[in-house]
Amino acid sequence: MSILSKIISDKKFFTAIILLVLANVIVYKSIARDPSNQSFHFKNEFPSHISDWSAKDVLYDKAVIASLDPDVTVYKTYYKNDLYPVTLFIAGYHSLEKADLSHSPIVCFTGQGWDIIDTRTNKISMALDNEIIYFNQMVQKKAETTMITFFWYQTKTRSFSNRGLQKFYLFFQRLIGKSDYNAFVRLTATNTHDESLEETMLLLIDFAKELYPELRRHFL
Repeated sequence: MSILSKIISDKKFFTAIILLVLANVIVYKSIARDPSNQSFHFKNEFPSHISDWSAKDVLYDKAVIASLDPDVTVYKTYYKNDLYPVTLFIAGYHSLEKADLSHSPIVCFTGQGWDIIDTRTNKISMALDNEIIYFNQMVQKKAETTMITFFWYQTKTRSFSNRGLQKFYLFFQRLIGKSDYNAFVRLTATNTHDESLEETMLLLIDFAKELYPELRRHFL
């Protein structure tokens, strides 16, 4: 192939790419403006009973939550028999554009004086359609208190430990006219001197498994 024909061929390739990108942008904007594609919504109330867990609403400072600007807020502490409680926080958003408002709780906990001892990604296998919950786990400590946190970014059908991947997925969901509703999900449990970190971790894993089907159902 001559240099000239190669240049022409490359130009055709890059022109095709540019046209494809522009077409996607046009479709993306038309979907964003079309109210018929906004038929999905969150349930108004998240259940206070999940399996054998019963919840009490957490009283929170609305000014603190305001920075996240959620369209839906769920803040509950769940109790089960003599097990230590698990606190659930959900910030739900009605559009892809607002997904950036959710952020890692590492920033919040550090700002509140917690020392972050450990962070890593993890996953939980679910019996539901062989689904997997991809999440971040964090261990933080302040004075004599140690806490374990799980958090992830949720869509109608999938979970992500990485917000960038969630946004990429939401973008293409929106292109094909599907829901771009999304949520930030956080679970926390305090580790006591009576149990090991591993026991607290298993407690959170067990709760997450029972929570997840309800979380999926929360996206109508």
